[in-house]
Amino acid sequence: MQFYELIRSKISTNRGEYSLVFLAIGIFFAISTVIWALAPTSGRMENDSISYKGMVDSYYEHGVIGIGKPGLCRTWLGIGYPIFLIFLNMLSGNWFRWVVPAQVLLMALVIFLVWRAARNFFGIAGANITALLCAVNIGFWVYPQFVLTETLLTLCVAVAIERFSTFYVRGGTYNLMLVGLAYGLSIWVKSTLWYYV
Repeated sequence: MQFYELIRSKISTNRGEYSLVFLAIGIFFAISTVIWALAPTSGRMENDSISYKGMVDSYYEHGVIGIGKPGLCRTWLGIGYPIFLIFLNMLSGNWFRWVVPAQVLLMALVIFLVWRAARNFFGIAGANITALLCAVNIGFWVYPQFVLTETLLTLCVAVAIERFSTFYVRGGTYNLMLVGLAYGLSIWVKSTLWYYV
């Protein structure tokens, strides 16, 4: 019976702590759903999107993640995002249909990770304000609506920051290894992040 009481006390104490972050994620989902419903499907592609689509098409046509037409300089394009699109295609059979919902889910996870990092550094009040600001940030609404690397890149960086904040508070070499892995994956997703890491 003591174990049951311990679990019950933990759930009841943490319920209030998590309520605002889940409210913020709910606000984010509501706004993102409205944008997804109102935005034209054809408008989801940008200049870089065409290159990522070409890399995915090259994978299915030739078995290699290509970089588009021969002779074009596209060395700045990482292969992490096309692999994400290929993974979506393996799950659903149509990556283009599911890329926006998947990216919206990833951005909701970013809000949660940023909340956890802020909680480690600034306490629960600072974390709640941070989560609400993320939920109403126009960049958080817009970038998941496009076939671009920014959402996956933001997730990798958020994982690195959250794990570093956990290391800062609790220590542990494992957390630092995850920081390095997340930053390494972020460079794999978008090679220009190399200059910031």
